[in-house]
Amino acid sequence: MSVNEGMLEYYFNTGKKLAKAKQRLASYPEEFYKSQTIHSHYTQFDGRWGVKGFRQEVQCVDYLDTLLLAERYIEILEFKHIHFQRYLNKLPHDNRYAIKKKYRNHEILDSYVGVTEELCCQEIMEIEEAASYRFKYYVKPEYLMEISEIPDNTEENFIESFEEDFKNMLEMLGVT
Repeated sequence: MSVNEGMLEYYFNTGKKLAKAKQRLASYPEEFYKSQTIHSHYTQFDGRWGVKGFRQEVQCVDYLDTLLLAERYIEILEFKHIHFQRYLNKLPHDNRYAIKKKYRNHEILDSYVGVTEELCCQEIMEIEEAASYRFKYYVKPEYLMEISEIPDNTEENFIESFEEDFKNMLEMLGVT
């Protein structure tokens, strides 16, 4: 297994990402109410003046969807962070110290890093698999994928895949 440094970098920064995501989630209500006016107002659109109002059915639903997505992101990130930190705490002190120095401080100290990186990548792949089972419909982000896992998006493959998916959809709808 090759070492995916981007994936390791991501996992070593989950604590920071988690803090920022929680901070962003806490700021959403204030931003929403600050940027909205519940009353109608005059505005200019398409070169004419007109009345524009607060559209509850659109803006409130979008706001709530944003909150739910942010909470789900935090839940998934917490899951990954907790399990990765548990794994790091089980590593021998020298190995843990060396890999933390490399990915948190961007320093390479000694030969402990190479083997430890491979072990960490294996553990991360297991954490990703567990996350996909735990959080249904969770798709691993592209930056965490190995190059061999990224689908070949050549024109022929796309057309072939599209045609097959389209036929399956028609069968499900009972059109064919």
